[in-house]
Amino acid sequence: MGSGLIRKEKAVSDMTDMLEDEMIDPVTGEIIDQKDLAERLLAQAKEQGVSLVGPGGLLNQLTKNVLETALNAELTEYLGHEHGETPLGSNMRNGPRTKTVLTVESGRFRSRSRGTVTGRSSR
Repeated sequence: MGSGLIRKEKAVSDMTDMLEDEMIDPVTGEIIDQKDLAERLLAQAKEQGVSLVGPGGLLNQLTKNVLETALNAELTEYLGHEHGETPLGSNMRNGPRTKTVLTVESGRFRSRSRGTVTGRSSR
């Protein structure tokens, strides 16, 4: 078994452990029942005629939102400031970039995330 496969299995295991942990609503402080949340999302999608998979489907939109949110959070952590705040160093956000992501279950979607500009000269 290659080391890349081992790392992938560990990442999946870590993600599963994280999802099994309790989530706390930051506004109310209440514990969020993830199974109940998923069931409510599915029921709402069904009511609105949204399919589960495929372009424009629930899984497609959830994947897109989670990916964009995670990439923006990663960039905020890397830069040390939120979007719109004054940069602490010479690295800053330089506007959104669009990328196409292809997934097996939910199809293709376009994701927009912000890039960075370093303060170093490119000589």
